[in-house]
Amino acid sequence: MKGVRTARRLAMKGRILNLAELIRYYDAYNRSEGKSLSTLRWYNQVLRLFLEWLAGAGRSTNLRDIDESCIREFIIGLQSHQVNGHPVTVQTIHNRVRALRAFFNWLYRNNYTPNHILQNLHPPRLPQVMVQTLTDQEVAQIFASQDPQRPRTAAATS
Repeated sequence: MKGVRTARRLAMKGRILNLAELIRYYDAYNRSEGKSLSTLRWYNQVLRLFLEWLAGAGRSTNLRDIDESCIREFIIGLQSHQVNGHPVTVQTIHNRVRALRAFFNWLYRNNYTPNHILQNLHPPRLPQVMVQTLTDQEVAQIFASQDPQRPRTAAATS
């Protein structure tokens, strides 16, 4: 705990706090909070991707050098990125923004930053998906396929 308090104090003085080290602290926090393995992987994957983007763009990984405009450039890069010849989906970008917001919110709540850097950054809007409902005829077919004389088993009900 002493190391965390020292890191926070240094952060407030503008000293160098490397993002990779903060990501490790965040991972330890999430593990201690009992987050699921898939959630841990998701956060770590997104944050690792962001670190790789910073390095590839020749940008600093010092927390004090990262701001909302930096994150927006990362998002624009995701929007123009292709995987196997296909653009990254809006849902994927939305989820990555959510992970970054959660991380930067944690940084703020734990006094690594004086303000929530991504407070005004919102994930891209997801397209509305209309769910196809069954027609009256399809519903009638389902009911007609049921035999009221045949007892239902536990396997059939689950």
